[in-house]
Amino acid sequence: MYSRYMGNRFYTQFGLKPPPRGYDYHWDEPGVPYLDKNGDPVLRRLDEPIIEIEMGIGFAPTLEEMKRHKQLMDARLAIYGSGDAAEIARLEAEIEALETSAEGMRPLSVSPSSTTAEQASKADHLRKEKYNAALREYGLEHLISYKYRDGL
Repeated sequence: MYSRYMGNRFYTQFGLKPPPRGYDYHWDEPGVPYLDKNGDPVLRRLDEPIIEIEMGIGFAPTLEEMKRHKQLMDARLAIYGSGDAAEIARLEAEIEALETSAEGMRPLSVSPSSTTAEQASKADHLRKEKYNAALREYGLEHLISYKYRDGL
């Protein structure tokens, strides 16, 4: 009974109700609960992995820029073994300029926080699902199946 009371005090100090058995709150950082779009704290099942989207500045091309990038990458690959260093350098400079001009805020990666093998297997599927949803939210759905260099 005493430990349950201490658990209740832990949550109430942050303005939260104790979570139902088998659940906890998702935390932005220690002492700061993660809130949904309505400002409500988000519960998560204890056996579910936490998936975080990391945002940052990266290659965020329009569909047209993405198509041009693919053309340039394919052209560079086609002549890479030819020994035409000048043409390779020109293509690489054009690729770099396009990548720089198409930079913007975007989802860069997802990081799961899983503690069990079961959570790790669930995390693989959820990570991809959440990353693709974030790309759609930023209007970058055309990047979902597009790969360049080390991949997106």
